[in-house]
Amino acid sequence: MLFRHEFHPGIADGSITCTYRRWKRPQARPGGRYRVAPLGMIEVTAVSTVHFGGITQADAARCGLSLDALTRDLREPSADELVHRIDFRFAGRDMPAPPDLSDEVLERKLARYPWADDFLRLIDSRPGVAARLICQDVRRDRKSFKADVRKLKALGLTESLEVGYRLSARGHRWLRDRYD
Repeated sequence: MLFRHEFHPGIADGSITCTYRRWKRPQARPGGRYRVAPLGMIEVTAVSTVHFGGITQADAARCGLSLDALTRDLREPSADELVHRIDFRFAGRDMPAPPDLSDEVLERKLARYPWADDFLRLIDSRPGVAARLICQDVRRDRKSFKADVRKLKALGLTESLEVGYRLSARGHRWLRDRYD
């Protein structure tokens, strides 16, 4: 789950335990553990839908924001608009390591993704660039592009940044070994 870096200390010390999102449908589930790179993991304790107008200053403070700042962050929703409230707890700095795949297994898995090397080179050439800009370069819609980048991330080849992506150390080695 993405959080701006300014919120990481509050998440880690337990003073930030809630966030609001304008999702069409829930993108998190209670009990789910989500990576907040490079901080660690959070565990979602509850997901609910609330009217934006019912959010109080105290609710906003649990997000690490004032009510005015939360309104700006959510792009000025109307009072009767439904937003998702996600309650969570910091679950620690232990982040699951990507699978320890041999190069042979990794090569077999990547053979199913003919676009993988092109995506890796593109991400390497544009670290930290927003997905909406990169996906235009590969003529893909943003949703499918991000889904494919998550496949590379699951193999330990990319890392998510607050904005955009970068190659992991393994991703750099993979490209170097294949193309140098």
